Amino acid sequence: MKMPENQQTSGENNPKPPLELIESLLESINQTQTLKLKWSLIKTKLSNLKTNLLDLATFPPTSISNELLRSLTVTLSEALTLSLTCHTSNPSSGKLKTQSDIDSIASKLEFHIRDLHVIIESGVLQDNNVSTASKREGVRIHARDMITRLQIGSTESRAHALDSVLQLLEKDDKNVVIAVGQGIVPVLVRLLDSGSSAEVREKTVMVIARVSGVESCRNALVNEGLLLLHYLIRVLEFSESGEFAGLAKEKACVTLQSLTLLKENAVVISSRGGVSLLLKICESGTPTAQACAAGVLRNISGFSDTRECFMEDHVISVLLTLASSGILLAQEHSLACLSHLAVVVGLLTIAPRLSYGIFGLRDLVLSMHCLVISCIMMDMHN
Repeated sequence: MKMPENQQTSGENNPKPPLELIESLLESINQTQTLKLKWSLIKTKLSNLKTNLLDLATFPPTSISNELLRSLTVTLSEALTLSLTCHTSNPSSGKLKTQSDIDSIASKLEFHIRDLHVIIESGVLQDNNVSTASKREGVRIHARDMITRLQIGSTESRAHALDSVLQLLEKDDKNVVIAVGQGIVPVLVRLLDSGSSAEVREKTVMVIARVSGVESCRNALVNEGLLLLHYLIRVLEFSESGEFAGLAKEKACVTLQSLTLLKENAVVISSRGGVSLLLKICESGTPTAQACAAGVLRNISGFSDTRECFMEDHVISVLLTLASSGILLAQEHSLACLSHLAVVVGLLTIAPRLSYGIFGLRDLVLSMHCLVISCIMMDMHN
């Protein structure tokens, strides 16, 4: 792969190619008079970087590799300029500031090494020579490119890649299947780590919710086990300010609706305070979020092992309020949840609250009694 010779960076119209910059930087480091230990660590990173660049050169150029090389050129140019200031024992910026700058360069180089390794190992570089006559093959190549971009670059570039991924997945369920087949789910789960920005986490939850909406792809989410459940609970727990904060909770509930169809996942969510968090959304979330949260509660309450988490006094009141004032889907889910709880709590707990008319719900009383009786009869038949 021929390194781009006319890449432009701020302050330089014709910077040297990365490999030449590395050689110049190594030569300059040999002449440094201060902070030699830190510069020796930089030399080690440059050796690893050079190996990766030589591997990269065996592939044809792609947009993703060219973008990485441009970013790398900027970092190497900054490092070379900084090294020149260390040719004396007293750098002009002072030792503390210079030491901090060297640490920053070392961190950037580490990221570049990691990113180069990702794009080389991902197989995305070979896709440049693959015929895209097939629509499916074109989607596969695009998906793999986006998945690679989710693992490299800055926070801003990853957020942009998530936008592109969501746009691709929204077009067709088949695109979701292809992306899952290319390994997008483990990458998305890693993005939910607390080290990611709030924007990245929120957009990641939106993509995961889209995956959960395709039944054939749900096993990929289930396979992520406790780690994914943990991150989704954290989304429900923490209210982060931002454009997507409320939407992230809604989409987390969408995913949990699919995952809590399995008893083991329902038990995990209920044992980690999930019921209380979901009830809060039922009380103060958007209408759609309330319906999604009620759907999760409906699933959780369907298992006898989890119903003890619903024994708090305010649970019934919240569900009854939602059954009266929520959107149609929220009413359906909350009534179904109440019917599950009636098996354990009993009609004497629920019926009096209805019969006193404190909610003014005559129609709800009738429908609730019908649901409860139907539930009990089904249990008797079973």
